[in-house]
Amino acid sequence: MNHTTNYQLSQWAKSDRIMMDDFNADNAKIDAALKANADATPKLAFGSYKGTGTYGSKNRTAITFPFAPKWLMIYTKSGSNYALWNELLTSSMTTHINYDGRTATLSLNGCTLSWYADNAPSQLNTEGETYYYIVVG
Repeated sequence: MNHTTNYQLSQWAKSDRIMMDDFNADNAKIDAALKANADATPKLAFGSYKGTGTYGSKNRTAITFPFAPKWLMIYTKSGSNYALWNELLTSSMTTHINYDGRTATLSLNGCTLSWYADNAPSQLNTEGETYYYIVVG
């Protein structure tokens, strides 16, 4: 029996005896190759949320993504008010960030990112304001 060059999948000739074990081995190779490809492909999500005006450690803002985020940008533009977070993330982290003279605490737990600050604008949660995010996993 012959095999393909890249994944060594079975290539039967008319004279070969076809066996179930050969099919199962080929399917396992294909499954592993597809999984490796999916894991290597960057994931992207984007969306928005409307600020509620709450803030502080007991009123965290949180977003759950369909994958573990690695990089995040949150922004809004309303008149002259412009806020931007542009952060690299690692799994199960808690960090303090400083931006435009403001401070916030971010926590990442799996696919959920939450954060808080000592006022709604610093927490990017001003009531009625629309915030946009882009996340890469």
